[in-house]
Amino acid sequence: MTIIKQFKKELFILQGLSDEEINEATETVKYELKDFQRGEVIYSPTSYEKRIGFILLGECEVRSHRGDGKVILNILGVGDSFGILAVFKDEPFPTEVYARKNTSVLFVDGTDLISMIEHSGKISLNVIRFLAERVSFLNGRINTVTKIGVDKKLASYLLSKQKKLGENVVELNFKKCAETIGAGRASVYRALDSLVSKGYIEAENKIIKILDIKSLEDFIK
Repeated sequence: MTIIKQFKKELFILQGLSDEEINEATETVKYELKDFQRGEVIYSPTSYEKRIGFILLGECEVRSHRGDGKVILNILGVGDSFGILAVFKDEPFPTEVYARKNTSVLFVDGTDLISMIEHSGKISLNVIRFLAERVSFLNGRINTVTKIGVDKKLASYLLSKQKKLGENVVELNFKKCAETIGAGRASVYRALDSLVSKGYIEAENKIIKILDIKSLEDFIK
């Protein structure tokens, strides 16, 4: 069993494929399993390769530097990936990927990724779905970070989690939320109280229940 087949549940490109189809699609694929220490830069605009990385262990942070500060664009966990645009475009890698924890990444060479796409219609559809989800996510992130008040940023953040999970009850990691929307944790707590007082949500410790999705959506317009 290859390492790719071993981690097939974590690789979006192989979703929906049988073991036989996976064997055929990955028979000649070159890959590398690499470990990174916490705080280590994995990819940056000046240091990257034309290959896609799949996180098998740990957690990564995607950052964009602007002026003297940084903007956290996303937090990636097990099963998430990065680098697909580097495979298809000749432009510099647009962001920096850091290891937030000790992290293991499975890298698949760009030429092999393209061969897999050409070999399998199912893999092609998986890549299209993945890219469509990335566009949707980035649109939501842009919408979140451009809101004026922290309460509106938090409302947009909660709605994005609700849509992703398909449930009205979400768990809120205050540290991760504060980093994502670019606010201090104290500001997030105050914004949470504001949304509770407006009757949009209920909050008990880290568990947030969205009571009125329509009103919350109208609030951030």
